[in-house]
Amino acid sequence: MANIISLLLTVNGKRPHAPWAITPDLLPTQKSWYANQELRHSPPQKNAQSFSRFRQGLTLAPLSGMPASAQYSALPASSGSVDDDLNENEKAPISARQGNQLLLWACILAICSSIMSVAVLLKEPYSNRSQASSNAPLRRPNQYVNLDRVFKNGSHTTPFPPIMHFPSVVLQIQTKDSKRRIHEEERGWRSVLGTVYPDDRHIIVSPETSTVVQLRHIDYGMEHCILNVSVPKPAKNRDPAIRMTLPSVVDIWGLDTELELSPHILWDYAPPRRTLLGSLTVSLDKEASLPEFFCRSGEFSTLEFACPPASSENCYVDFWQNKESPYGGIYMTQFDSLFDGAL
Repeated sequence: MANIISLLLTVNGKRPHAPWAITPDLLPTQKSWYANQELRHSPPQKNAQSFSRFRQGLTLAPLSGMPASAQYSALPASSGSVDDDLNENEKAPISARQGNQLLLWACILAICSSIMSVAVLLKEPYSNRSQASSNAPLRRPNQYVNLDRVFKNGSHTTPFPPIMHFPSVVLQIQTKDSKRRIHEEERGWRSVLGTVYPDDRHIIVSPETSTVVQLRHIDYGMEHCILNVSVPKPAKNRDPAIRMTLPSVVDIWGLDTELELSPHILWDYAPPRRTLLGSLTVSLDKEASLPEFFCRSGEFSTLEFACPPASSENCYVDFWQNKESPYGGIYMTQFDSLFDGAL
């Protein structure tokens, strides 16, 4: 190595002890290495003088064969200049001010949005809300498109068997409530898995309470309907909790709506009464029925069971019903309307 990097050093016209010399233009790491080498090869009495000379800066003689003008230059500590650092420091407060302004405008917009939302809610009074909290819900799609064309050629020669089904919605109204607010009564019990709500519907007709039911006309060509009312009988794991006055006379009203009463649509008030369909006498051991009526496929019958104003003292019916056999309660029977040509 000494033969390759032979260095000629000149310090004040004399050859130093170490076979190299240091220039003031070396990099910091190079200066440190050369200084350590000189301190190691110099006598102890000259270490202090060499260290002082290193701090002041020494001159490195060029290597043999190298032009005398070739010298090392120290690189800047960072790529940016001092002026760039100053500019960055001046820009920092500006960026902070811009962030604060953005936050301020965001807060103002949020407050304005909240005020507008509250204003929209207060614009329409709660008492002016219609039957449903939103606009009229969409009707269910027709599942039997062009089936009437299939049966026009008289291919239907055997009547379909009747269909029996229960109301999907059963709600209660307090008779003294002029706004006819509706609510649903339910019964449940607690278990190890939580509260259990059975598929029971509360039928109660009294001078204080009336019951609204809705039945959907299912299937195609089954548009002859009969409404049936009977008191369900107790059975295993089923207690109808019957309480009634025997016999009880009940009025049945058709309500003025064609919309669906759905648990997924918020209803606040019952539709108004439209037509008195008839009166039935309810007893424990006998089924009562309304006369047959036309029920268009896919539509709904929305009915209200209430006590007659003239004989409310002989009207009290209270029981729970479900869809389990033996059947009982309020249900509808649909009969074939295609066989006799009534469509």
